[in-house]
Amino acid sequence: MAATTAIVPKNFLIIDKNYVTTTGYALGKYVVKLRTDRKLLTEQQFKELDEMGFVWKIELARQELRFMKFKEELDEYRQLFGDLMIPFSYVSQSGYKLGHTVSSVRSGNIKLTKEQRTILTEMGFIWNRESHLQFVYLVNSLKQYKEEFGNLKVPEDYVNLEGFELGHMVSKVRKNQIHLNSGQVKVLDEMGFDWDIEQCMFDSL
Repeated sequence: MAATTAIVPKNFLIIDKNYVTTTGYALGKYVVKLRTDRKLLTEQQFKELDEMGFVWKIELARQELRFMKFKEELDEYRQLFGDLMIPFSYVSQSGYKLGHTVSSVRSGNIKLTKEQRTILTEMGFIWNRESHLQFVYLVNSLKQYKEEFGNLKVPEDYVNLEGFELGHMVSKVRKNQIHLNSGQVKVLDEMGFDWDIEQCMFDSL
């Protein structure tokens, strides 16, 4: 009998092992038996349960539900505040400890599948807070440079008024010595960042 690929179907059924119906039927215990011994079912019965959303892998289903809740809370936070820079102490209106969960996800204490990590990355989840803040400062410094000089051909030895070695940082970005995700690359592209090292060196002469 082929195993189902669905962990949490659209209309899923997660039945507690201790659940008893109003008629006194120990449905929860029977469900446990079905999950551990699928030979109790015919192929057709298996198919019918699968189609109605029966959950075969209960722990994986619960993990997926926790992830769905986490994603919903992230979406709600971004709607409220416009970003995903979530303080550790932040608790949502529903009482969900979002800041603590974010910290656990970053540290790896909460395990995610590759697909789940991809989903978070695509929605703009901040995996490394310090790197993110560094990137934000880089972008703001580049904007100031462009306002002053009209371009982003930053010489390698350029230092701004705050003492930030912008030229050195830009050089590291151009040489791919600082890892940027696709979203960060897009931000730099849209603001006209000059990736051509040799051309910038020539222009600075």
